[in-house]
Amino acid sequence: MEQEQREFLTRERLDALERERLREQRDLDARRQIQELTDHLVQKLPGEMRNGVCRMWKSARLRILPKLRSVMEAVRLERERLDAYYAERWQQREAEADAERARWASEVHTSWKEQMSTMEQKVQELEAERERERESSQNIQRFHAGQVRDLRATLAQVQGRRATVTPDLATNVRSSVAQSPETATRSQETDGVISGNAIVAGQRQGTADLRNTPEVAAPQRRATLVQCSADTSGRTKH
Repeated sequence: MEQEQREFLTRERLDALERERLREQRDLDARRQIQELTDHLVQKLPGEMRNGVCRMWKSARLRILPKLRSVMEAVRLERERLDAYYAERWQQREAEADAERARWASEVHTSWKEQMSTMEQKVQELEAERERERESSQNIQRFHAGQVRDLRATLAQVQGRRATVTPDLATNVRSSVAQSPETATRSQETDGVISGNAIVAGQRQGTADLRNTPEVAAPQRRATLVQCSADTSGRTKH
């Protein structure tokens, strides 16, 4: 756009100079033709008349010369006026071009700032989303780790209780049988029954521990002991 303005002003300036040159050239051609015609006519006149015409021509030149000078001065002033006019227009176009460039730069800068702000906001949103996902993943991992830890602790408790209850039960039953001599002949059968009852008691205790209900496991254990004692007493009486 700036280049087009400069070309336009340059063309206008050149056109004005060309018009002025053509006008001056026409004036010079006209004066030369008049001078040539005058000289030709003077040469054809007789001597005295020729001298008179020369004197008249000189006097006419003296009268015309001030007017010619005034015309030349007017031409010079007009040229200066045109120069000032074109200089003013040039400055005006330059100011308009500068304003246009400043406006364009401001718009580009504003658009760039808006785009950068939008990008920063999107980056912050992505970082926040990533942080939320990381926290959620950590919470899930902690939850699963806690479940595994609790499950291992429960299994350890169940195994410990099973190992503790089963030998104690078998020992108590054997002690009861040893205190009754009449049942010595049936010790092998009684041991088998006690072992079977102990296994059943252990299975019930394991099921109760797996369900993590100690309140239910204790009555079941007592019931099993009572049943084993009753079976042993019945066999002893017989």
